[in-house]
Amino acid sequence: MLFALVISLLAFDPAATVRALKFDEAREGALIQLFELDYGQLEHARGAQMSGAIAQVILDENISLKERIIAVRALSHLQARQGATHLASVLRLETTPEGVALAREAARALYQLGARQHLIPGLGSVDPEVRAYAARSGAGGPALCAVLTQDPWPMVRAAAAEGVVLEAQAAKCLIAGLKDSDQDVRRAVVRGLGEARVMGATEALEKLVRRSKNPMGLRIDALFALGQMGAARGPKAILNHHLMHGGLERLAHGAVAALLVSRTNEPILVKTTRSKSPRVALAAARGLVEQRHPEAKSLTKALRDRLKGRLRAEADRLLETFAVAPTLGTEMGRDAPEDAPESAESLE
Repeated sequence: MLFALVISLLAFDPAATVRALKFDEAREGALIQLFELDYGQLEHARGAQMSGAIAQVILDENISLKERIIAVRALSHLQARQGATHLASVLRLETTPEGVALAREAARALYQLGARQHLIPGLGSVDPEVRAYAARSGAGGPALCAVLTQDPWPMVRAAAAEGVVLEAQAAKCLIAGLKDSDQDVRRAVVRGLGEARVMGATEALEKLVRRSKNPMGLRIDALFALGQMGAARGPKAILNHHLMHGGLERLAHGAVAALLVSRTNEPILVKTTRSKSPRVALAAARGLVEQRHPEAKSLTKALRDRLKGRLRAEADRLLETFAVAPTLGTEMGRDAPEDAPESAESLE
């Protein structure tokens, strides 16, 4: 019997699986089997139009919620083109608690599949999680501006800040989002500004960095966004203040990251290796090593001499990157024994 079971698993039969989906005692096992298929078997399942049979399971209210949710995940796992259409129909089932649970699963699956157009109806969902998946995907295009500024749920507005980056009107929408009262939304907006490289937001981001009442995470995100734009003035100002007066360690660390992501060869990074903060100095040295700066090795050596413990070990690992790898001949000949000297008799 065990042998027969193994053979049945190895010889996947789409038609038998479709039949099994119609029976309560076999349905769950048939669905779970789909997650165990190899690439070739998945291709076979897609070609067999199995998506429609799985969709019928999802839409059948007489089937248990557990099996319907497994069916949603199985349909996503198949990654069949027809699957997105079936999943989109599930978004309209949110009239009951079970329907809301299924709609959330379907929205997540559509997001993972990158099916933006099929998620557009999700923007009007009564459930905030469904709206968030739809907004994060970039579905709806210009409509995301209204979601970003008007949706009552912060999680949805933050998701819209991620999705709107894909739109041509991202700059105007994101700058308006900086006025949001929720910190998480503002951080999402700031990250979006950096990703979209909205140069018109440079001054606003610099103000966020300078304002000490702003949460530290928001200020660091703003620094990184400035770096993504190549706007080095704000990060350089933070590092100059840090080097002259001390303090601002977390901001200084963020400023180093910003200058590195901007890919600009800033002389202030060399000065920062002499920071009184070991972590900030080490971050600058690591950046110079990555950039292959001509002074990186000597600066890292000097820094290593004044570090202790784990930070000193990190500096040692940085210096190891400068070690010259042995050539193939040198490496293979390192342990070879020397030839024994020939005797005088052998030379005659």
